[in-house]
Amino acid sequence: MPLSSAQVVTIALYGEPDVGRKTFMSAVDGRTYFRRSDGNIFTFKCLLGAAQTEASIALLLIDASNLGTIQAARSNIRLAKNASSLCSILFTKIDLVPMDSLDMRYRYLWFERDLSFHYDADTLSANLLDPHSVDRMIAKLARVSLDLSAIGIRLLDAVLNWVASCFALPLPPSTIPDAPELDALVTDRDVSVLVNEAVGWDEELKKRLHAEDAEGVGVHRITSSLLAKIPASSSERASMEYVRQHTSIPIPRTYHPQLSWLLMDFIDGDMLLECWPKQSRFMQFRIACTLRLYVQQLHSLKRDTVGTVDSNHVCGIFFQEEVLPSLHSMRQFKRFCDMVALEGWKIVARRNQSAGVALPPVPTLPSNWTPTFIHGDLNASNVLLDKQGVLWLLDWGTAGFYPPCLEALSMQFVEGELNADLIPPSWTRYRRFIAGNITTEDRDYWMHVYTAIHRFHAYSRS
Repeated sequence: MPLSSAQVVTIALYGEPDVGRKTFMSAVDGRTYFRRSDGNIFTFKCLLGAAQTEASIALLLIDASNLGTIQAARSNIRLAKNASSLCSILFTKIDLVPMDSLDMRYRYLWFERDLSFHYDADTLSANLLDPHSVDRMIAKLARVSLDLSAIGIRLLDAVLNWVASCFALPLPPSTIPDAPELDALVTDRDVSVLVNEAVGWDEELKKRLHAEDAEGVGVHRITSSLLAKIPASSSERASMEYVRQHTSIPIPRTYHPQLSWLLMDFIDGDMLLECWPKQSRFMQFRIACTLRLYVQQLHSLKRDTVGTVDSNHVCGIFFQEEVLPSLHSMRQFKRFCDMVALEGWKIVARRNQSAGVALPPVPTLPSNWTPTFIHGDLNASNVLLDKQGVLWLLDWGTAGFYPPCLEALSMQFVEGELNADLIPPSWTRYRRFIAGNITTEDRDYWMHVYTAIHRFHAYSRS
């Protein structure tokens, strides 16, 4: 492949005196970088930024060892953002930050994430006197993103999907008659009367879920063919209709959208939580194949923003409750989560420090943040095998567009942390096949988010 001609990238440098602007110019000005992902060549030209400067990239330099300059940085960043739509923040003198001090390390890391969130700017760090550190910084500026391992992963996924399609369970009939009782259910009061009469079925369901001590189960069989549920979120009905329109996944039909109650078909069958051990190994494999294809269908649905189907609200297991819709862009969501993960890391780090245990690694951003439609609670109690051998997905209260790794992480969290005694090992072995692999870094990152998210519900409104 012929090499392209070099593109000149102008970098305007902003910052207070002694933050390293001249050192940056000495290290980077005139440097040429070859980006292997697409064959592009870049030559960097550096200049000191001013009020009317225009540049390819605006870079605000902050002395990481003297965070007292943060307030001055807040005024400089406005100049930097006016100079270029590509504005980043570079923390210099990173080698002078006493990383063995938990408080100093956290303070630096917090400022890094706080500035990134509030000013919508990427952050970098470098020791400008270290050639290797400078090389890594230049690579990030050039947006090097090729991951050759992804090619092999896609090929393996294609093979596994083909295997799954050969053994998947059948779909239900295309036409199922509506419940005849629907005409008599006009108001919420009509439904409530039937709910109050459904005590026997409610108690039976609690036993099936091993939740005898729970006050209620949230879902009620009000007639021979209908269930009534108070939706787990305002978007649950919207998620179910969205999935029905865009996939072939069997889910109960919903009725009477004008009601507060969520009315849906009753599916006669057994939850995998109760029937999985009774299945043959071959049938267990077929169930796993079917679920893999369901997840693939869900994950093929993407959009530009994060949140529930009908809004930008963020909810789900790792967020504990809804976050107000101030996180309108995926970038803002990612930066918000990075602040939360750091706070969760600090909580664990302080606990480890008190116990004389080594500090955990600082959380690193997951690689895939594409807003992808996920079920969000795909545990064995939300999958039902009916009498005809059709597999149904239930409980869409936490569904929405989120980073795809949260599908597998939610399965692992609910089944491993909350219901470990009820889940047979033969089911957990299929989790990776069904919902995808989870890296240790991704798991640690989102567990840190879960640990600290309760501290940020007010913060997300700012």
